[in-house]
Amino acid sequence: MNRWSLLTWKDVDRVLELNNAALKDAGVTDFDVYPDCVEFSIARNNEKQAVIEALSRIVNIKNRTIPVAFGDALLIDFVLSDESSRQPRELPLFRDVVYRENEAPVTDAPLDVPIIAFDSYKGGVGRTLSLLAFARAWAELDAEQERKLLIIDSDIEAPGLSWLISESQPYSFSYLDLLECAELSALNEQMEEEIADRMFQMTIHIASDHTEADYLFLPTYRYREQLLDMYTRPEHIAANSSAPYALTDFISHIGKKLGVSAVLIDLRAGISEFSAPILFDSRVKKYLVSSTSNQSVMGTRMILELLMKSYRPEITASVPELLLTMVPKGLDTSDIKNTLLQAYEKSGEISDENSLLANSGLNLITECEFGSELVHLEGIDQITERLKDRGMYRVIFDLVKTNYFSEEADKLSEKKRLAGVEAINTFAKKQITAEGEGNFYLLQTRPISNLARRFRNQIPNAVVMGAKGSGKTFLYKKIVQGGTWEAFSGPIAGSGISGKSYIMPLLATANDAYLGKSFADQIKQVSAAVHYEYSSNFLSDNRGKIIDYLETVHSREEWRHFWLQLLLPPEVSSVSAFDGFLQKTGINILYIVDGLEDVFQNVSDNANQRNAVSALCQETLSDIRNTCSHIGLLIFARKDLLTDSIPMNFQQFFDQYKDIFLNWTSAEALRLALWIADTAMDGALCQGKIKIETASDDVIRDSLTKLWGLKLGRDDSNEAYASRWILAALSDFNGQLQARDIIRFLEYATERPGAMTYKDRYIMPPEIRNAVPACSREKIDEITQEIRRLQPIIDAILRVDPIKRILPFQKDTFNFTHEQEEFLKQEGYLIIDGDDYYIPEILRHALKFRYNSGARPRVLSLMNKK
Repeated sequence: MNRWSLLTWKDVDRVLELNNAALKDAGVTDFDVYPDCVEFSIARNNEKQAVIEALSRIVNIKNRTIPVAFGDALLIDFVLSDESSRQPRELPLFRDVVYRENEAPVTDAPLDVPIIAFDSYKGGVGRTLSLLAFARAWAELDAEQERKLLIIDSDIEAPGLSWLISESQPYSFSYLDLLECAELSALNEQMEEEIADRMFQMTIHIASDHTEADYLFLPTYRYREQLLDMYTRPEHIAANSSAPYALTDFISHIGKKLGVSAVLIDLRAGISEFSAPILFDSRVKKYLVSSTSNQSVMGTRMILELLMKSYRPEITASVPELLLTMVPKGLDTSDIKNTLLQAYEKSGEISDENSLLANSGLNLITECEFGSELVHLEGIDQITERLKDRGMYRVIFDLVKTNYFSEEADKLSEKKRLAGVEAINTFAKKQITAEGEGNFYLLQTRPISNLARRFRNQIPNAVVMGAKGSGKTFLYKKIVQGGTWEAFSGPIAGSGISGKSYIMPLLATANDAYLGKSFADQIKQVSAAVHYEYSSNFLSDNRGKIIDYLETVHSREEWRHFWLQLLLPPEVSSVSAFDGFLQKTGINILYIVDGLEDVFQNVSDNANQRNAVSALCQETLSDIRNTCSHIGLLIFARKDLLTDSIPMNFQQFFDQYKDIFLNWTSAEALRLALWIADTAMDGALCQGKIKIETASDDVIRDSLTKLWGLKLGRDDSNEAYASRWILAALSDFNGQLQARDIIRFLEYATERPGAMTYKDRYIMPPEIRNAVPACSREKIDEITQEIRRLQPIIDAILRVDPIKRILPFQKDTFNFTHEQEEFLKQEGYLIIDGDDYYIPEILRHALKFRYNSGARPRVLSLMNKK
């Protein structure tokens, strides 16, 4: 607080509270501030001068007084006291907690019944509506009505629920009665029984889709005068009881006597001491409700910052969660989320890997879309009916289901778990490169389905693009192993092509040791069908011809002629002649190409190589498409190779083939993870009950909980949802990842199984977290080999001292050029937010970046946006 802002004696009190630690170091054991003086308690007379010096660094001192703008100057006085006798009470009140740097009062005594509180900084943001949606979801999930609720309206200044229900029944007991009883020192078992008996008489009717529930309800007041002439308040109970959280203890205890499974409390809007003794109890689960308005967001953040002083990692309920309500459709909430998430992180610190945000940040905020039909509501029955099928209700329903009604999974034995983990590890290692041994199953993704359907009635002529690890060679292998195009496309889309379409590999990846026999057999089959003898070394001969031709510089037209000649069998003069021959024999030939990057390794710097690639993928392909009806050409190529080779109008070129672009969405990545694990364990996860290729996203996620759990902890914990956390850790800022990323993750997450801390899953949370740095290192090695333009950028980062590798970084930290920045943004490896630069998690670990204060919330909000 600035010295010039001491307007009244109370300002002096506040500024001294804020600087209590400095005064204590100077010898002050206690102090009291009055309208005309400040009295400092010290243990020894010789400490007076030290206190005066410390005080002068905090406020202006004039003639042994502290001047204020309004009122008399405060005289500085000293009294001697025994330091050991001072035992100040720490109260769970806003006015006390704001001056304490570390934490609110804590207690280790467990609650008899869980308490769930709903709070908001502003009124009119949907706090009470959120509580009712929560209660409705609870009723819908508890079809047998075995888990009753007690709902309390504790909004002393503006009772909402009480007024909604007041006409339906008389009130025999109220929250204000409960407060007055809680303050009684003579409260005994008989009185508690009487209280419980009265509370049994009041209910709130909650109707859901499949059931109707009557939950116990405690209104704010019984009669008007009780509300307008309050005898006691929650803060009085905290101050006058031996335990700071006597009120929540009492509420939970009464809840147990009532036989309820949980207590829901609707708190007061604002920064209210009426709510403080409940809010600061780390045992109480808090949901802070905020709209998207700036006032609501900033006020909610201020409350959250104070509540985090009572955060205790060992207590699940201690982490407040946020419900962002009334979100207009299409609103970008990333800045709002960033503002709110910053309250979870201590300022001025480097964020470590075990911080709350690192493990839970992605699920601390739940968005509830705006629904105009929920603005004006008059009764409980109307509210519960209107909530049906609303987006707000569905997200709260999912929250309640996940955290309070998750089904107990079948327990795994240690032996079964280790066997499953070993099987996944072995299978993932074989699948990590497309050149793995043996036959395999190809997961049918949308681009693969599109490819089969697009060329259902014609021989394909297309370019299948994708990054390294996107599954190009997997798909190439599968098509070769089928022998004919119909064998591949028929099971997916049917086939209306006239004649049999033989697959002829024209070029393959250099790592084809395990495919040699498949290629040789296929070449023999085509030779027999067309009555031309292709060399058994056809693939290696083609590679040699290309390398030889590269020795001299050629135009695109010369390369076009070269590629067309490469297609032809011996003694055939032209493509058109060969196509006519195939027409007479009633067969088709589909040439397929893979491994261009093995031959053309310097396209960004070599015009001859660019001519070769562009001529193949544009002119040659166009010639065959326009002049041949029985010859097809299917080219598998890395996208970066093509962007370098076709710099002009690349987007137009890409648009021709974007529906078959091998780009793995988050949903497909999870589908792949489930397929790998289920296949490796002989169907142990799905047990043949679902078809993985066509299962819904929800079914896939539910099935994956058996693999790695619902969350990175217990289902009812505040830890991150496992699937979301894994996707965020492996994805770039474009929300993309590759098939190889998820396969590699499964390999590392199952490499060294640790202790079996949970018996409902195969892969434990520590193994999930520990797998990401290894995946990051592999990713860096892979993309720098794949995308040569990345190498100087990575080198520039690694030249900087690791201690300076902190997110966010600034423009001059690594001196990237404008072209480098644009390239990184295009690839999803960089986001520039104002003057701040961020890289994604999948690169951060390997490059040894740490988060500065406030950076992790921003990245989380950006990832949430994606």
